[in-house]
This record gives sequence, structure tokens and C-alpha cells, in this order.
Amino acid sequence: MAAETVEALYKAVRRAREQEPDPFEALRRFMHAAVEMKIGAVLPSLFGLPVMERTIREVRDPAHPLEELLGECKAAGVLRPDAVAGDVIFMIVRLTRPLPGGRFAEDVPLAHRQLEIYLGGLRVSPGAGRRKRLPGPVIDAAWFRRLRSRMVAGRAPRDN
Repeated sequence: MAAETVEALYKAVRRAREQEPDPFEALRRFMHAAVEMKIGAVLPSLFGLPVMERTIREVRDPAHPLEELLGECKAAGVLRPDAVAGDVIFMIVRLTRPLPGGRFAEDVPLAHRQLEIYLGGLRVSPGAGRRKRLPGPVIDAAWFRRLRSRMVAGRAPRDN
């Protein structure tokens, strides 16, 4: 199931790029599709599995469909230059995890609303001037490897 989920995400990125000529709108379409997939329940289970190793390797590959899409957004000047693929995937995971007490009727619509707020923060707005750099760790392949090793060892991840 985990490998199928990763493959479904790749297909969703490719489909969004085919359907939307505007790169940021393609990113928006992909992220909303990923929210609908409810990947937050599946992706954390990948830690410790070979599919996570493959995914980490591929995320570093500039030919990775999400990396390509983010590159197009940055080239068009519509995406924060410090946003990375890990920011996108990690936010989708956070938005699709059930709230304490389980799922409720408004859970998915609320996730889509919060995703729109998040997308607003990713978009570079005209006349915004120079933005402050994002705080916290960059969620790249090295960070995921550290997180994975700590989770497999049963320790909480640290930012360093």
C-alpha cells in the first residue's frame, strides 16, 4: 500500500502539471488532490520501509515531478524561493492526519480551507518586497533521513 501511495502522489503531480498551465495553480491542484488521498495516515508508516529510502533518493533528483513543479513555480516568480518539496509533503501529511477524537464531517473541508491559507503563504505576491527567510529546519532529504533514523530508533526527532 505504501508504494502505491507514493506512486499515486507522483501521478497526481504529473496530472496537475498537464491540466494547469500556470505552475502555481498546478501546485494548488496537486496539493488538494493529495489532501483527498488522506496520505497523512499512510506516509508516516513508510519510515523503516525500503520505499522510504527510494523516495528520499528520488526527492533529491531534480527530475522528481514535485521538484520539477516547484522549480517551474520558482522560475515564474510565484513561489517563495526558500520553499522545498519537503515543506509541501509535510504540510499535506499534517493536514490529512485525523484530529484527536477521530474524523468528523468537516475534517476534509477544513483541511482544504487550511491548505488554501498555507498556499497563500507559499505564493510570492507582487510588491511584497523581500520576505524574511522561513524559520526552522529545511525539510530536505537529509532531514528526512535523520527523522527516519530517530523514529526507527524510537526517539523523537530534533531540529539539528
